[in-house]
Formats: sequence, structure tokens, C-alpha cells
Amino acid sequence: MEDILKQRIEFYKGKDVDERYFKQSKIVRIFVSSTFSDMKVERDHLIERAYPQLRAYCQSKQIDFQIIDMRWGIQDSASVDHSTCDLCLTEIKACKRLSMGPFFVAFIGNRYGYRPLPPTILSGEFDIILNYGSLDENTKNLLHSWYVLDENSVPPRHVLQPINTILLHYDNTNPENIGLRNEAREEWNEISKKLETSLRVAVSAAKEEGMMDDRDVEKFSQSVTEFEIREGFMKKPASSSLYHRNIVDIDEHIEDDAIGNYIDLAEKDVNDEAQSSLKHLKDYLERIATKRSAIKTYNVNWSNGKGIDASVEEHKDYLEKFCEDFVDDMKKAIRDNTGDDNGEGDEEIDSIEKDGIFDEVAHHAHFTQTKISSFCGREKLLDHIVSTLMREENVSPVVLHGISGSGKTSVMAKMKEICRQQSKQPILLTRFFGTSPNSSQIHLVLKSLILQISTIFQLAPPPPHILESFVAVTQQFEQLLHTVSDKMKESDDEQLFIILDSIDQLSPLDGAFRLNWLPKNLPARIKILISTLPDPKIGCLDLLRRFLPQENVIEVQEMNISTGKEILNSFLSKINRTLTKEQRNVVMSAFTECPNPLFMKLAFDEAKLWHSYTKLKNAKLASTVRDSINRFFDRLEAKHSYMFTSRTIGYIVAARNGLMESELDDLLSLDNDVLDNAYQYWPPSNRNIVRVPTLLWVRLRHDLGEDLVERQSVGKTVLGLYHRQFVEVARERYLVGKMKTKIHANIALYFLGTYADGKKKTVLLKIWDMEPVATDRKVSSQPLEIANGVYNLRKLDELPYHLFHACEEGEETLMDSFAGRVLCEEILCNAKWLDAKIRAFSIKDALNDYEMVLAAKPLRSVRLISEALKIAKPTLEFEGGVRNSLTMEMFGRLEYFKHRYKETLDPFLDQCDLMNRALTDHGLIPLKACFQPPGEELKATLIGLSSAVTCVATQRSIDRTQSYLAAGSLHGSIIVWQLGTDDTLHTFKPHKSAVLAMDIKGLRLASMSADSSIYVFNLDTGSCINSFWDSNVGEMVEFSSVVISQDGGVVASCVGNKTSIWDVTSGKNLHVLEKNPQSVLSCRPVMENGQIVCGYKDGSVVCWTIDKGKEEFRFNQRRAMNKMARKFPVGKLQLSGKDQVNCWWRSGHFAQLEKNDVKRTIVTEDFNISAQDEDLIALADRKCVNIWMEKQQEATKIAVLRHHDDVISSLAWLPCQQDADKRKRLVVGSKDATISVWEMEKINEGYKVDDTPCDVIFGMGAPVDFIIPVDSHIFVTASLKVFYLKVWRIGNDEENDAVERIRNLPFTEHNHDVSSCGKRLALFDRPKATVKIFDISAVPRLKQLETIFIGEGASKQRKKKKTSPKTVMLKMSNDCRKIYCAFTNGKLLAVPAMLEESGRRGQRKSANLSCNSQSQITACCLSVGENYLVVNLHKNEDENNLIIVDEKTLKVIHLSALNGFGFHGIVSCLATSSSLYEEDLAVFVGSNMGEINVFRFLKNGESFPNSAMTHCKLQGHKESLTTLGLNGDGSCLLSGTNGKIRKLWKLRNRQQWSIERTISSESFLNPKVSSIAFTPDGNFVVIGSHERNIKIYEIATGKLVASQYVYAPVVGITVCGQKIILRTNQGYIITELFYTMSESSQHL
Repeated sequence: MEDILKQRIEFYKGKDVDERYFKQSKIVRIFVSSTFSDMKVERDHLIERAYPQLRAYCQSKQIDFQIIDMRWGIQDSASVDHSTCDLCLTEIKACKRLSMGPFFVAFIGNRYGYRPLPPTILSGEFDIILNYGSLDENTKNLLHSWYVLDENSVPPRHVLQPINTILLHYDNTNPENIGLRNEAREEWNEISKKLETSLRVAVSAAKEEGMMDDRDVEKFSQSVTEFEIREGFMKKPASSSLYHRNIVDIDEHIEDDAIGNYIDLAEKDVNDEAQSSLKHLKDYLERIATKRSAIKTYNVNWSNGKGIDASVEEHKDYLEKFCEDFVDDMKKAIRDNTGDDNGEGDEEIDSIEKDGIFDEVAHHAHFTQTKISSFCGREKLLDHIVSTLMREENVSPVVLHGISGSGKTSVMAKMKEICRQQSKQPILLTRFFGTSPNSSQIHLVLKSLILQISTIFQLAPPPPHILESFVAVTQQFEQLLHTVSDKMKESDDEQLFIILDSIDQLSPLDGAFRLNWLPKNLPARIKILISTLPDPKIGCLDLLRRFLPQENVIEVQEMNISTGKEILNSFLSKINRTLTKEQRNVVMSAFTECPNPLFMKLAFDEAKLWHSYTKLKNAKLASTVRDSINRFFDRLEAKHSYMFTSRTIGYIVAARNGLMESELDDLLSLDNDVLDNAYQYWPPSNRNIVRVPTLLWVRLRHDLGEDLVERQSVGKTVLGLYHRQFVEVARERYLVGKMKTKIHANIALYFLGTYADGKKKTVLLKIWDMEPVATDRKVSSQPLEIANGVYNLRKLDELPYHLFHACEEGEETLMDSFAGRVLCEEILCNAKWLDAKIRAFSIKDALNDYEMVLAAKPLRSVRLISEALKIAKPTLEFEGGVRNSLTMEMFGRLEYFKHRYKETLDPFLDQCDLMNRALTDHGLIPLKACFQPPGEELKATLIGLSSAVTCVATQRSIDRTQSYLAAGSLHGSIIVWQLGTDDTLHTFKPHKSAVLAMDIKGLRLASMSADSSIYVFNLDTGSCINSFWDSNVGEMVEFSSVVISQDGGVVASCVGNKTSIWDVTSGKNLHVLEKNPQSVLSCRPVMENGQIVCGYKDGSVVCWTIDKGKEEFRFNQRRAMNKMARKFPVGKLQLSGKDQVNCWWRSGHFAQLEKNDVKRTIVTEDFNISAQDEDLIALADRKCVNIWMEKQQEATKIAVLRHHDDVISSLAWLPCQQDADKRKRLVVGSKDATISVWEMEKINEGYKVDDTPCDVIFGMGAPVDFIIPVDSHIFVTASLKVFYLKVWRIGNDEENDAVERIRNLPFTEHNHDVSSCGKRLALFDRPKATVKIFDISAVPRLKQLETIFIGEGASKQRKKKKTSPKTVMLKMSNDCRKIYCAFTNGKLLAVPAMLEESGRRGQRKSANLSCNSQSQITACCLSVGENYLVVNLHKNEDENNLIIVDEKTLKVIHLSALNGFGFHGIVSCLATSSSLYEEDLAVFVGSNMGEINVFRFLKNGESFPNSAMTHCKLQGHKESLTTLGLNGDGSCLLSGTNGKIRKLWKLRNRQQWSIERTISSESFLNPKVSSIAFTPDGNFVVIGSHERNIKIYEIATGKLVASQYVYAPVVGITVCGQKIILRTNQGYIITELFYTMSESSQHL
């Protein structure tokens, strides 16, 4: 294993790799060899029966299955250019290189087969033939006329001329010239026979004279089949198979009309020479088979008139056996190679463990070697790059730029070789962007680089959730470079080079062209070389110039003539060719006009086809790259037909990420136009199965040459064009208008599997007189899931793209076209597809599909799905803790919209519901919508920080087109987002400790950390401008801040009582400003107009000049406010002009100061936080916000805003619209984790607070410490307690899909209850002192049934401005007719609900248990039988009284002082049980000290006397008890605490309680248990907690059987049969169906 890892590490380090590394492990590619006619029946049976089985078998193993049968569908063995035999041998070599198992199969019968004329003859051999062959002059002339000497070949050869250059009508496709065509073909038959006979006779004579040996003679006498067998079977028999069918009585049927198809004939007689050669071949193969056992023989008899007849029983059995053997043999060979059945690969490379990035690294290594192999010259450019890159003081990336085709990529590849020479132990990482799917998106590139580097240095790779986040990956990449830099310092020789070519080829996703992923300052021993086009539309080069040193930007200029000649000579030498002097002049003359490497490559591709006898007038070249490419395509169309060329290349360039060869073969076979073009002169051999002849594609692929390249896509080898300009030209030619739509539609239908699995497609062929014939095309099946957990990655990757592009451009919406409807039905609104896409790829990839469609063809229902997925993304990607399934999330967020979008969203929801119900174990099924739907307040969650937010800063850009938001974290990292799009612009990790403060001005960001460092960054480029060290920062200080000047040239760091001024450019400390050692700063200083103004805790304000550090003026509060006696800290400062300062003191006083004068003052009131918007001032003091309006130098309080239960922690006014919006919005954040939004409407000269209640937003999940306005509808919140920020949208004027439901019900643990039937909800509205009754049977749409006033009345409450006491308990009776309430102030209420039958309400009852303000109720519960209320009344510090109250009268019938039972602390929770004790009452008392006291009261008459009471104490908790829950018969108790431990207790022998088991929570969230409920059967317990989830445990085993994340603390659980109704403190009611394994089938 160590050797395996070592090999892999060396490979990843960039060493030269053996070609075996590129042996593809995911392809079985088999060349099928046989003669043309005698194996037709066998080949047809294989296509119909064997190949589909093998294709399905390979597909289940994620292997591509390809058959290369060059004979199928072809009736003519000859080709115009005589290339068939060479093409076959080339294909065999390709199969041997690519196939992971069997690569060659031969079928041998009684026919030797076609023996081709040699396409070329060496000049020396040709002379021998003429001199020793005893040929007459006519024959010699014939040979000379057809074999012409080509001196451009090295060595010279005589070339057999293409048939149509002499017989002009040989391949004439004009129907009017069919007669001339037939004549030409007959003439060629005669000529070819004469040539064959003459050559064979001549070489035999030459052999007798000793001038030729056997190998020379074989070239003139062997059949194509024997050539193939020698290249395949004989060179590697272990990976080959041979099947021999022998017609035993064939000699008896020589006169049969069909005999010519099964045996070689000369005229009408048996060709003895051919049969002798066949016998010799078979004998030789038998000798091989003795050693290898690779030949299977089948003996059959002749069938009169047909030879082999599938309808004859004997032949039918033979064909069945043959196909069965073939399938079994191929499967075994595949298993042996893949390691199944303990099979092992033969090659050494197979032992190397291939991880997730092996294919990507191998691809770029191979690409590099290909480029280097043809590199010539450019020494000066290379020396310049090396000297710049290796310069000792260089700590920045180096960039190459040049126009397309200038040779940048070849230079980058060459630099890998040169960098290897620059270091003793170089580590070379290369990525050529856009050449593979994983190098087309920067996220995937960084991910693969991280994994490669981690493997090289044997570091643990980041966890999956890190790798799936682009922000996290960007941070991880930069951190990893620093880590490996430190490791390399341990060695004197190691150096890491990262070569990234063509960044302009990246997808714009993740803001790739902003280059925020590119490290700007490189650690030691790391060098980065990048290249790009100078394209202003992309803007990469302009951005690079802004943050790189000028000398690091290097242009790749045009080539000189000498280098061009060197390249041409190199190209020609590799293929053993040369050019005449005149032809060279043509090439170099054209190169002079377009001196770039790509043009030279294209010129060479054309010139290599020139022979020495090619007329100079035909040796022409284009003058530009694009013209050259067009000429190349013209040549292909002329040779292979426009139809075949255009469709083949069209399919390749239309693909999203290339096409597998098998996919292209299938697509061409599905294209009726291609088939009609292919079968112009002969019909398909089988009317049931029609496919395009493989030979047609092989010929075209051969002529495409190096311009067709292999790449990797989702683990598969795909085909693509070599250069981006080839792709651009091809798309312009072949993907235009309706043809583009048609090609994309054809690809979409293929991946949909429309014609797979035996489904036939009708074809109309001219050769069949346009008769409609339904034919099976035998294309690959396209299931979404191939096997359990094995997904069809190609379908998932390609299908959305093609369905989208198959939509007609003129159609406005998706539903206007067939392709659009299919796109919605099969992909965008298909839950199975979405689930598969995410499992196989990622949520990000799925969202990219939605964005692609919605950007061009918006559809509201599709956008809802997309937005719901965005909202759910953080939860679905969360690693650890409770996670919801995709379908649970989507159903929970979208069920609100049921029945609104019947064609799109309704089927999606139905699928989600079915998938939720298809669980095979215990499960929770959401019955109704239960999470926040898209379109409401939460717009996005900004993640990326690894620790809690410590500070934020925001700034609108100079041109006001975008806003920046920066957040610093506890661990020192900073992320910058672009507000509006919420894109991540930059990630910085400059600090080693918490970021204390930040400021943004223009395009500069300043940050200050507890590690004493201060950094200044350029937000345009992401580069660090400078950094300094302030020794004062590290001290324990009361206040710290950092401010940057408007021009970004000066930074002020403010710590304690000192303000240090720094020059950003030089890093020099200009001044240290200090008022006096006792004065501490109290607010953020302001710096403008060359001045800095500081406010202090003692109320003083001081202004200094920045350039000299001179004090300009100072004020104190007493001086500004004559009557002030007490000193208040300065709360806020603002510079309104030169020497003009606006100052707010925490006392609520405001003064406008100008030098030594006080211009005006305003008096308001004390505040902790303030926010001002023109004439409105919001001042927060503890839990309320006071609104003041400034008018004519006076301030008037116009409103007091009260809503929050905890201290106000943040305030912000949202900016008004430019159209003078009369409404102003104030956003208030609180420590209670809620956000309130208040609207104020301007009326005349004043403001009116909206009469409607404020909008309350739940969902922050933590105290709201920061509010950042974006525009009049959008703002961002952050908290010092969590690592995320949330973007909210209110009052949105987009298409309104508002859900009709009562929202944001203020649920707490004790203020509400759901009836035991699950249909009614009672909720205490504390501000209004009312209980509201709701019908929740149609949740989330609630119906308010009635409102019950339980206080002194609304008017009295408003007059007294008193808030009702908190509820300790609210309980609804089982019959829903009575509401029981207990309040902290000691009051108990029993309030009847309105009787529906009579419309009358019963009489309420009340009691007050508290005798003074020192007493309060801490816990209360209603007994199981609803006969008693059990209350704990707490007095002073230690006195707890357990009180039992009669439910009917609310009179106390028992009181016990708990202190007498050794009780300690405060009672925190109560529970009762009575069913085990009949008339007795068991009370369970939990304390904040972790104790559980159990009291058993024995009833005596109407009371519970102390003498009839028993007591026991249960110990086991260290944390405060929060909740107690009992099962139905009272035999099982679960105790929950505010810690991680929950305990399950069992009652033994009806008397003694003991711990059954301990349940522990491992969540990093607050583990406090807030709700407990048992299922009716007592087998399961449901626990709700502040972990924001519910968990269901099996009582018998303690096993966690189901869980669900609900986004907020669970504050209530009601179990009604199998239905569980949850309530969260965000106001959501969640209805679930819980079922066990035995019950699952009935819910499907």
C-alpha cells in the first residue's frame, strides 16, 4: 500500500507519466472483425440480443460500452481513398488503448475475405515489382497511372490514387448520373482485379528472386480480416476472443446461389488461393488457442438458398448459443479486469488507487505532454517568463496574455518542463481551463487543486461540506498554500508551481472573472503562472494589471519567421513528410500574413495532404485562422458529405460538456436525415434494426485528426474540438436558427430515452421509396438511476441544457413550447430528478440549471422551486446534527402554493409527498407546509465564516451601482459580499485573532484585529495594499475602532484613549493622538476634510488635523449644554463640513458645533443606540424605541415603539426610494432574536406611525446585533453569536405570491396549547391580555374562532401602559371548552370558551395565590384527569410551596412546603400522573438544581392530607430540569434539562423509580429540552429542544428512530394518534405523520 501511495504522490507532483496512466478505466471498447457477407446473420443477432445485455451490464457498473463494427451496414468493401484497412487497424489500436477489458473479437467462417490493394508502396519495392515481376508494358503503365510517386513522403512512396480522381463519376451522388456512376464502379472492379493480380504475381516472382521476403509479400496478399486478427488477437490474445463458425458441408453446396456470400470465389469457382490462406490462418490460430483457450468453434450445416437461416431450428439454436456464449465471455472478461470475482488487472498501473481527482490530474498531464511534444523556439519569451517568475523578491502571480491562437497554451505547457529544471524537487500542478468539465468552473478547479495538494503533502482533505462551499474552498486554498509553504521550508529543495492556463475559459459562475479566488501575495516557495486573453468584455487582464506589478504582466507576441519554419519542420518530421520548395514558400508566405502558432497548425494540417505531384494552383491556404478553419470544414463536407459532417460536428459542439463516442453513434443513428444520407446506394441490411454504419464516423474522425480531442466529463471520456475557435466556427456553421433547435432537441430526446429499450422510431428512406418504417435504433437506455445509488451522470449533466436550448427563441415562457413543457415536467418540476441531481452532483449544480432557464424564460412556479432550494441549501448541506431530506424541505416550503400551479408545482409536490412516504424505516412525513416559503422575508443566508461575526462594515461603491458588505469573524477571517446579488467578492484571512473593527471607503477596506495587526485591502482587486502593527490594540481596552479616510490614503486605529494615524502607502505611523490618559473613546471617530474628530466617555469632543496631528478645537458636554451637570458619553459623531461637527450624547442631547461655537442644540432623552434619517431620530433605551422628529431646531417625541421582550441591540432606517417615498421604515433588532419593522407615513409636516402592528421577523436564531440597510426593501442582519448573516426582503413589489395564513404567532413554551384532538389552538396575546382561539385543522391556514379578554380590558391596559404578566401555563381542556391559565404574579384563571351550540360563554373563575409581590408562580400543570391544577408558589429565595387547586372552584385543597422534604433551589417544571393510582395523584417536581421529587398524594374525601402522602427523590442530573414528560400509564418518565443529558426513568413494581437509560445530545446548539410527548402506545418519546429539532426515540432500545430540523426551538408538542403537531418560537405549526416500520406500507 505504501508503494501505491508513493506512486500516486509522484504522479500528482507532476512527473512525466507513462502512457498507461491514460488507459481509461470506464470504457469497454470492442472491435468486431469479420468478413462482409458471411457473418451478417451473426452480427444482426448480436446487435439485437447480445449488445443490449452487455450495454446494460456495463451501464450498471458505470462503464461505457462501445462496439466498433466496421462492416455493419456496409455493402462495398472499397473506399474512394483506399483507407479502410488502415482505418481498421487504427481502430484496433485505439480499442486496445482505451478498453478496460476485452478489446478485440473476431468471427471466422469459411470465407477468407476481401484482400485490399496496398494504399502505398515504397519506391524501392515498386521498382522491384516493375523489374522482377515479368510485367508487360500495359500492366506497367496501368501501375504507373494508379500508383504515382510522392516524394513528399519520407521515404518516397508510390501512392494509390483516389478512385474518383481518375474515374470521375465513381462517387457521383447526383441521381441523374446514376448510370455513369455504375459504369465507373464496374470499370474500377476490372481495374482493381488487374492491379491485384499483377501485384501478387510480381511480388511472388520477386520473392523467388530473393528480392522480397514473406513479410513483404503478405502486404500484397493478406485479407483485411487477417490484418485485423494479427493486430488484435495475435498481439494480445488474453484480451481478445475468437469465434469460429464452420459450415461442415459447404463443399456440397458450391452451386447454391448464396454460396458467394460464404466462401471465396474466383469467377464462379472456389478461389483456392484464398482458401489456402484461410486454412493457413486457422491452423496458426489453433496453435495459439492451445495455449490460450480463446477460440470457440460452432459446427453447423448448410441451409439451402441462404446458408445461415435464423428460421431453421438448428441455426436458431446455434445463434442462441453463440449470443449466450458471447455475452458470458464478455462479462467474464470485464469482471476479470475490473476486479470483480477477485479478478486482477494485468498492468502495473491498475494497482494504483484512483481517487476522485486522478482522472483530472491525468487529463492535464497528458494535455501538457501533447503540447510540449510540438513546441519549438520562443527562447527569449521563455527566459523572460522564468526570470520574472523565479525572481527572489517576486511574491505575486505572473500572467501571460496574448490574442487567441498566439500560442499561450503551448508556452504554459512548456513552462511546466522548464520549471522542473528550476528546482531540485519541483511540485508541478497544471490546469488548462476549459479542456475538461472539472476545469471549467473555478469552484471545481480549486476543489481538485486542494485535494491534489493535500494528497501530495499527506494532509487530511477538508470535509465535504467545506469542499461544497465556494467561499470555504477559496479560504481553504489560500490557507493550504501557507500550510504547505511552511512544510516545504523543512526541505531546502521543494518548490510548488501552479500553472493555470486560459482563465478566460472559465465559466463566470462564482464570480470567476473577479479573481477573488486568486492569491495576491504568495507565501515562500510557491509560484503561480496564469494566462488569459486581453478581452475587455471579460476584464481579467485589466483587473490583473491593477493588482500585479507591471513586470509580472507579460505579452505573448507574434511569432517570427524562423520560429515558424522550425515549427513547420517539426510537424512534418513527426509524420515523415516533407514539402517541395514551392509548397514551403506557399506555407511561409501565408504564415507571414498571420504569424501565430494556431494558424501554422492549420496550415500544416492542409499542407500535409499535399503530394509532391500536387499542382501548385491547388496548393492554396487561407489568410486567417477563421478562414483556415472554414476551409478545413469545407474539405470535410466535400469528402464525407455536408449532411454527415454538419450533423456529426454539430452534435459535438452542441453538447454541454462533450459527447461520448457511443452517445454520438447513437445520436447519428437516431437522426433520420443522417440515415437517409448514409443509405443512398444500398438499403440497411435489417428492416427492424437501423443504425448508421460505424465506418462513416471512423472515416470522419480520422480526418478530424488532432482537431478532435478526448476529455473527461463526470468520469467518462468525451469528444470535443481542439480549440475554442474551432468551436466558434463550427457553431456558426452548424448551430444556426432552426437547425440549432433541432440538434438540441435530438440530443434531449436521446437522453430522455425516448427511443431506447426497444421503442421504435419511424424512418423514411429514399432507398425504401419513402415508405414509413418503424425501426429499432438500439440506442443506450437512459434511466435516471442505473443501480441503487448509481446515477446516470451524463443524463443529469446534459439533459437540462439541451431541453432549454431546444425551446424556440421566440417563445416567451417555458410552457409555450413542447421542449419547455418537457423541461418543466422532467427536470425543473420533478422531485425525483432534483433529488438525483443533488445526490450525484450538488445543490449548486442543480441551482445552476434553474438559473440558466430562469434568466431567459422566467416562470413563477419554477422560480418558487429555485428559491425554496436556495433557502434550504444551508440546511441540506449541513454536516452533523439533524438534517432534513430534500423532499421534506421542498414540501414543507412549497405546499403553501398547492393548487395554484396545477401543471408544474402540484405534480412536484405530489412527488415530494410520495418520496417522503417511501421511507423503509420509522419516519416523519410532513402533512402540510411547515417552513418559511419562498417570497417571504428571508432572501438568503450568507455563509462562509468559520466562527462568529465580530464586526461588519458597508459602503456603496463610487459609481453607486453596487454596495459592499464586509463581515469580520472571531478567528480573524473577513468576507466581502456584493449586496443585491449576494455574491461573494473576496475572502481574506489576514489576522490570527478576532477582527475588532472594519471600515470601508470607496474601494478600500481597513480591518483591525486583537492580534494588533491592521490591514488595508483593495476591494476592486482583492489585493492587500499594506499592513501595520499597533501595539496598543493587544491590550485589554474598553473601546476599539478603525477608520479610513475618504481618499483611502490614511487609516486611524482607535484604541482606549489613543488614536494612531497611519499613512496607507508607506505604512508609517504619522501621529498618536491622545486627549489625556484618563479619557477613553466612546464612539467611532469620523475623518473627513483633513480632520479627525473623536468623542470620549467623559462627554468631550476633540478635532485634530490629520497632516500635522494638531488639535483644532475641543468641546465638552457642559460647554455645549450649559445646564448639564452630569457627564454623558459621546454616542455618535458626524462631520457636516470643514470644522463642523454634529454630536449626539447618550443623554439624548444633540449639538451642531463649528470650531468654538455651538450653532444649535436639541434635547431628546437617554439612549444606548441611535439611528437618524433626515428629520427622524430613533433612540433605543432597553426594550423600547423612542421616535423623535426634528423640526426648526427642536425635537418632538412622536412615538414610542414597544414590542420586544429583551433589550434592543440594533437600529437602522431603510433608505427611501428616489421617487420621494412618503413611508419610512425603521428596522429594530433585539437580544430576543427577533426583528421588528415599523412604518411611518409622512402626513403634511409630521409623521404617523402605522396603526397596524409592526411586522415581526423571526428566523435570525440569535441576538440581532447588526442591521445593514441595502435599499428600501432589503437589509442584512448579523449576530455576535453566530457565523452567518441573513438577507431579508420586506414589502417586495415583485409578483405577489403571499400565502394566506396567520404568520409569526408569538409562541413560547408556556403561552399556548393545542387540544388533544389536534384541531384547536389557544394562544395568550400578552400585549393585549387576550386568549385567541384558532381552528388549525387546515394548517397553515388558520381560522380565528374567538378572542377572550382575560385582563382588565383593552382600554384600561392602554391607559395604564402596563404589560400583562407572563404565563407559566396555558392549557386547553380535552373538550376544548375551557382554558386554564397560570401567571407569574400568582393568578390562576379558568376561562370558558364560547359554546358553539348556544353561542354563549360560561362563567370564568379566578384565584390569586400570591399574597405579595415577592411571591410568584414558577411552574404549573393540569392533572391528567383535568381535576386539579398543581402549582408551585415560590417565595423569597428558598421557599417553595406545592399547591393543589380544585379545577372546578380554583380553591386550594392542599399545600406543602417543599423545603421540609429536603428540596433545594427553585421548582422549574411539574408533571402529574394518576392512572396508576386510581384516585391518587402523583406529582413530579423538577428543580433548577437537577433534582426530581416524586410525591404521591392519597385522596381522602375532597382533600389530600399530608399524612397520606409519600415522597421519593430521583437524582442523576447536574443541570436545571426544564421539562418532565410521562407516558399514558405513568410508568415511564423522561426528564429534560438545559444541558445535553436527558434521562429515561422506569417505574418498577409500581413503587420504585430507576434510570432506564441516558440519552445524550451532541449538538453544538443550545441543547435545552423544551417539550416532551409520548406516543399513545407508549413505545416512543418525542423530544423538542432549542437545538431546533425534534427527535423520536424508541423506548425499548433507546434508538433514535426519526428526527427533523425545524429551524427554531420547539416550544410545544402534541401527539394525536400518529400525528405530531409541533410549534416553534418562530410562529410555525408543523404537522407530521409518524409511522413505524410495520406501518410504512399502508402510507405509501
